[in-house]
Order: sequence, then structure tokens, then C-alpha cells
Amino acid sequence: MPSPCDLLVVHGRVVVMDEARTIIEDGAIAVSSGEIVAVDTSGELEARFVTGRTLDAESGIVIPGMVNLHTHLAMTVFRGVADDLHLEGFLAALWPLEQRLSAQSVRAGATAGIVESLLSGVTTALDMYFYPEEAIHVAERLGFRLVTGPVFVGANGAAFTRSHSFEEELARASSWLDSHADAGLGLRRSVGPHSTYVLHEDQIAAISELARDHGAVVHVHAAESAAEVELVLRERGARPLEVLESASALGADTVVAHAVVLEQREQEMLAARGTAVAHCPTSNLKLASGIAPVSELRARGVPVGIGTDGPASSNDLGVLPAARLAALLQKHRLGDAQAMPARDAIAMATIEGARSLGLDHLLGSIEVGKRADIVIMSASGVSAAPLHSPYSSLLYSLGKSDVRHVLVDGRLVVEDGAVTGADETEVARELSVTARQLLKG
Repeated sequence: MPSPCDLLVVHGRVVVMDEARTIIEDGAIAVSSGEIVAVDTSGELEARFVTGRTLDAESGIVIPGMVNLHTHLAMTVFRGVADDLHLEGFLAALWPLEQRLSAQSVRAGATAGIVESLLSGVTTALDMYFYPEEAIHVAERLGFRLVTGPVFVGANGAAFTRSHSFEEELARASSWLDSHADAGLGLRRSVGPHSTYVLHEDQIAAISELARDHGAVVHVHAAESAAEVELVLRERGARPLEVLESASALGADTVVAHAVVLEQREQEMLAARGTAVAHCPTSNLKLASGIAPVSELRARGVPVGIGTDGPASSNDLGVLPAARLAALLQKHRLGDAQAMPARDAIAMATIEGARSLGLDHLLGSIEVGKRADIVIMSASGVSAAPLHSPYSSLLYSLGKSDVRHVLVDGRLVVEDGAVTGADETEVARELSVTARQLLKG
């Protein structure tokens, strides 16, 4: 007798992203209670299961939900405001504007960021921004996995952080983590010490200890540009990665965003500590910060995922176009066309991003026992033909407009190219109104 399941996804080219990098032609996925219970051919699963709902992939490419390993989603309100600037000028332009932020403006920005992410096939993001509870509420409503938590910016950033001492900020963050212990769809919380140029070593050490006590991810910017490294060396007497190491901030539960300017010993340090790197190629190029040594990091065993950074510095929250750029940059940087094959870049966008968050036992691949975070991309258009390799088509040919359906925890959050939990037109309207109000002060 066939077994019951909640949903059958059938007739797709299933890119499993397991260790063997299996691809199942005319593949199918059975889902029950938000969990993947079987992955096989369509004929096999249609015989094994009876379901109340079937989703036909129509020979499209089926991949795990993508992971954005570093972003600031609510910065959609500042998209296009600080273009054509180096990192230092960019921050100088943005920090005064962030003093005007409110819970409402962060909510509007985060809503737009999450809608854009889902439409791009991104189902999980590691986010660093103010009023994290506002973004969490939006994420839970729309069906998005948001790993976020308290952020520390020292004397910079939003004005509401300046009225408290560091000790008070630390106590408030501890209370926040206690009151948000149930991470829901996000599965984990994070703590965000912004960087080594706005926080001292002892502060970063205290924040890292707080994160460890709560099982949270440490999410920090470091070595983003040569100017940043020079500043930290001048003011702290050590390079950013050395400061983090001295503060006991590096480890398997830490994600370092950017890591562009690294010496060989720093790469070895990251590998020895099991620390992950969020590679943000679009933002790094736009800010003229440089190209991260991603191939060398991965060769040393450093987990590397794809980040978009905030939409003020990258203008785009799509992980897939960032993965494409990552592959092309490594080929150019090394003068080696075999560097960063398409399969590796897709891995960085999915399973390696999940592994960097310590969530690869639940996310990042389409395997039995994992949560049903699934993206179905259309492959019927001329841009996908002929489909010799799903990896190649995904990375080099398809785009956000080809995202057809998205499932998170077995819930259909994008259906036929539209977000199911929000009116995209209304979200865009509210974002525009909010942005105008912020710029006017």
C-alpha cells in the first residue's frame, strides 16, 4: 500500500547537493510535516506515496534553498543612496542616516529584503542589523529562515545604541537572547560584533563569550579592505584576524564576512579554527575592496559561503548572481579557467552556506531527514537550452526571473513567481515611502 505524504514534487532535475553531488533526472521529492521523507525518480515515488498535493516541476531544475551568509536586509531603504564610494566613504555616508532608523523603518526594509530574497530562491539568511526582532516577525510571517540577533557597533551606527554603556548593551543583548531562545524557522540566533575597528578586543571577547553561552553564531566583518586592515593595525596594534584570534572570537560558530585582505598565516588561522567565511563578491567589487582568496581558503578546508552584503552596497540580494561572479572572479584572479567550477559555486550558495551556519544537518541539500527548503527553477526557456549540465545552466544561464516555486519547511512561499504571503506592489510602495522619510530626516 502507498504511504501518505503531504506533498510530492515530481518531474524535476533534482540537484541533490549531497557528498556525491547526485543529480536525479525526472526526480521527485516526498515531503511530510515539512521534512523530506524520500528522494528518488518520479515513477518510484509516485508508486510509493499517495498525497493530497502534487507540484509538477515540469522538467525544471530543483535545488536546495539558497543561503545568504552575510547581509543587512533592512538596508533596502538605503539602496542607491551611497553608490560609487570606497568602503570608508560608504560607511561615512550611511552611518548618519542609520541614526534616523526606527522599528517601523527597519520593518519596512526587512520586509522588502525578505520578499526580494524569496523571489530569488534564497530561503535562509545570516543578517546583521538593528531592531532584529522586527525582521524576525516579518520572516516568520513570510516563511523565511532568518539567523539574526543583537548587533554591537561601538560609538558608530544608530544613535539608539549610544545612550548605553557597553556593559548595558551586553546585558540587554543577553536578555534579548534569553527572551528569543526559540529561534523558530531561523533555527539559530546570532550576535553581531560589527568589526575590529569599532570595538576593542576585550569587548569582542565579551560578545563572543555571550554568543557561546547562548549557542549563537558570531557574525563579524573583518579584513574587508586594505584601508581597514591598515586602520586596525594602527589603532589596535594587530591585523583584524589577529584581534579576533586574541579575543577568542574565531571558531566553528563564527562567520567572518568578507576576508578579502588576508595573509597566508591568516588563512591558516581560519582553517585551524574551523571559522567560516562569507564571500561577498558583488559588494567587494562595487566598493573597490578587492577579491577574496576564495580558492585558497577552500583548498585549506575553510567553509566558504556566498553573501550579498547589504542592498546599499550590492544593490542586489540574489545569491545566484553573486555565486556566478564568485566563480568568474577566481578564474580571472588565478588566470585559471578550471578554478571554481560551476558545481563548487552552487555548493557555496547552498550546502556550504548551511555548513557555515552549523545547519547542514537540516539545510543545504535535498536529502531524507532534512527540512523541505526547495527551489524549482524553470528550464523551459531558450536561455536554458540545451541543458547539458544543470550546474552550468544554474550558474551561467538562469537568473532570478527563472525562480518559479519556493518551499520553506514544506510551505509554498513563492508560487508561480509570486510571494504567497505579501503583496509585492504594496511592499515596494511602503519601502519607497519609508526611504523618502528617512532621507528627509
